[in-house]
Amino acid sequence: MAATLTRPLAVLAVLAVVAAPAAQAQDAGCQEAETNMQCNELGSIAMAAQGTINGAPLDITTRIVLERNYQDQNARSFLFSVRNVSSDGPSIATLEVTRFTTPTGDIAVSRTEHPTATEIDMWVDVLDVPVGQPIELTTHAGASDKGAYRLEVLVQPFDKDYHTFKDSLGSDASLFSFTLLIVSKASGAATGSSPFGGKVGNALHVPGVEAVPALAALLLVGFALRREKRGG
Repeated sequence: MAATLTRPLAVLAVLAVVAAPAAQAQDAGCQEAETNMQCNELGSIAMAAQGTINGAPLDITTRIVLERNYQDQNARSFLFSVRNVSSDGPSIATLEVTRFTTPTGDIAVSRTEHPTATEIDMWVDVLDVPVGQPIELTTHAGASDKGAYRLEVLVQPFDKDYHTFKDSLGSDASLFSFTLLIVSKASGAATGSSPFGGKVGNALHVPGVEAVPALAALLLVGFALRREKRGG
């Protein structure tokens, strides 16, 4: 996967499926009620399966524990990416990262990028990535209209040339989860001052609550999580 230091986002444009089906990634201890959870060699990630926005922005917390940082294989940085995907058409979401912390303090983010209007990519130097500690990443999510969308979180290590790493199964080492957000009443934009430079969004229309059944079916897939292929 070719990329340069001056174009780190190029590597993201060709990432497609990053999460293996549950049969490959899960074990008996990697299950929680009403939670989308993935566990593998990199660690674990968990998000509420569903949330409802009813006139006010909603805080969604992603819980992450990393079991390794690939520093022994010359990892340079970790990507913590937050984005939303609507069922059809432009997104109605506004997102703001308000908390990115461990029990010993905030995560030191080296840079924040916004490759699309509804995506927040936070890069953390491998030396600042805590291993074996619980990480909490809280996203303040608002919506400008009724509808539904997925709030997705991806965690992935990269080397200095923005190449990924492989696990023992030959898959890209990564963690991925999502929350299905149903907007029953528009909340307006998520507002405030993000300490991580992580605030994005727009106010465009997507179909209303009639889109919810199609998205809700995603929950029946269980842990067979996928991430759409990013555009160029």
